[in-house]
Amino acid sequence: MAYLASKLISYAYYTAGLVSRGALQNVSAEQGADGLDLLNDLLAEKSNEANVIPYYTYYEFPTVANQESYTIPYLIDIDTITFNLGTVRFSLNPLTRNEYFATSRVDGVNSLPTTVRFERQPGGAKLYFYFVPSQVYPVKLWGKFALTNVTADTDLSLTYDRSYLVYLRHGLARYICNWNSISMPDDADKELKRLEEKLKFVDPPDMTIKMKSVLINQPGLNWANVNFPGWV
Repeated sequence: MAYLASKLISYAYYTAGLVSRGALQNVSAEQGADGLDLLNDLLAEKSNEANVIPYYTYYEFPTVANQESYTIPYLIDIDTITFNLGTVRFSLNPLTRNEYFATSRVDGVNSLPTTVRFERQPGGAKLYFYFVPSQVYPVKLWGKFALTNVTADTDLSLTYDRSYLVYLRHGLARYICNWNSISMPDDADKELKRLEEKLKFVDPPDMTIKMKSVLINQPGLNWANVNFPGWV
């Protein structure tokens, strides 16, 4: 059954207590327009709170020979990332900004990539690979993507679970209350906080710890690493 954005907006006004549900009062055209703007603001704001977006999405793209960076629309967080050389899959080691951009290395080396740097940018993210890919490799990642804008006629049930729509309704009710300079009803505010806490555990990131001994002598960068990076 379709669940239009206009329906979510009306329910959010009921939850906020600004419109009485029933035949005596309806959401006005002005309220509906404000509600749609606020809903899109809410969806955009969730791009900064990946922990309350419960959906991980698989995404695949090819590298380009001798190209270091790649723009991925709407990407806001990466959980895993690999690439393939034929049927062999290789993992990529994520680096901090300082490790990737500010440490010593040999530039201009095209080979199998071994490390990746994720950087947020307007509209998505940019991924940087080192070594710079020497040919086309299929890159496969699991990550979280930003929630996109909707219109009043958008069927939200095609994108979100019903349980997530309940959360969006309460979140939008808070936005509507703030917009109208009123306090959100206590019961609705408590329910919103409860829903937010539950979302953090719906599909949590993999927090597996890989132990590494500090007693092992780690070799530095040498030409063997440059020529055979993916195989060692």
